[in-house]
Amino acid sequence: MNTVEFGQRLAKRIGQNDFASLGVDATQELVDGMNAALQTAYLLAPPPLRKRPIHLRLRAPVNYQAELTEGSVEITWPAQALTVIPSALPGRSIAIPGDPRLNRLLNSSELWFPQSGPTGTQTVTVLGDAAVLPFPIEALVTPPRLADDSYQLSPWPEVVEKIGWRETAVLHPTATRQSGQPQCYQLESLAYNLGAEPRQVLRVWPQPDREYALVCDVLAGPAKVTMEGMSVPSVLPWDMQFAESILLPLAAAELLHSEIFRRDARTAQAQAQAALGRLQLLSNTPDPRDKRIGTPDGW
Repeated sequence: MNTVEFGQRLAKRIGQNDFASLGVDATQELVDGMNAALQTAYLLAPPPLRKRPIHLRLRAPVNYQAELTEGSVEITWPAQALTVIPSALPGRSIAIPGDPRLNRLLNSSELWFPQSGPTGTQTVTVLGDAAVLPFPIEALVTPPRLADDSYQLSPWPEVVEKIGWRETAVLHPTATRQSGQPQCYQLESLAYNLGAEPRQVLRVWPQPDREYALVCDVLAGPAKVTMEGMSVPSVLPWDMQFAESILLPLAAAELLHSEIFRRDARTAQAQAQAALGRLQLLSNTPDPRDKRIGTPDGW
C-alpha cells in the first residue's frame, strides 16, 4: 500500500468522495488522521506483523559534472545532467577532485560536510555504496544477501577492538577506497532534523564495482505520511488487507470531530473499537512454535 491509496480510501470512508478537490487544510487533517492510525498500529502490532521483505539496488559508480565551492556543502548539477542523475542519490559517497576525503550526499543538493576541493566545475564520482530504504525500519530481521547468488553480508566491523585491558583502533572500512563485491553492511541515519527525508540508508563496503541487488527481511518502524505523499506516492509497510481491517477504521475515528467527517459517528467508533480488538487479539495470540531446546520427541 502507498500513501496516495491510503489517503483516497480514507477520504471515501469519511464521506469525502472527491479526494482531488480537498483543500490544503482538509488534506492536512486527513494526513494527521493517517499518521495517528499508523502510530497506533506500530505501537500495538506484534513484531511478526511488521516483518517485511525488501529489495535494494546498489548502483555502479558513475561520473558527473557538478558545480562546487571550496568550504561549502552546496553542490549544483548542470541542467542537462538533471535528466540522467538518479533520484537515489542520498547517502551515497562522492569522490571530489582535490579533496582527500570521501564525502557523502545528504540529498541531491547538499553534501554531508564542507568539501576542500577547488571552486568550479568538477568531474565527481558518485559511488553506489548506499541504498535508500523504502520505509523507516526498526531493525534487520535477516542480514542482507546478494539477490543473484545468496551471498550473505556481515555486520560492519567494530571501530575499536578491546584486547585484554587495552583498546586498539581497527581500520574503519570507509577509510579505504576499496571496490568490489560488497561484504559488510550497516544501517545509517541521514536525519539531521526530524523532518529530513529519507531518514535511513543501508551502507555497504567495499564500494560496489558494478550494480548489485540486495534482499533482506526487516522489522518495519513507525511510518509517516507527509503532505507531499498525498500527490507523490511513497511505500507504507502495510498490505491492503491490514489497511482495510485496522488502519482505515482507526484513521476515520481520529477524524470524528473534524469538519471533513461526514459519516455516522457511532458506526465509525464501533469500527475503530473492533480494529483495536483485532490488534489486541493479534498481540496476545500464543506462539504456536515448539519451544523445546535440545529435548528429543517422546522424552
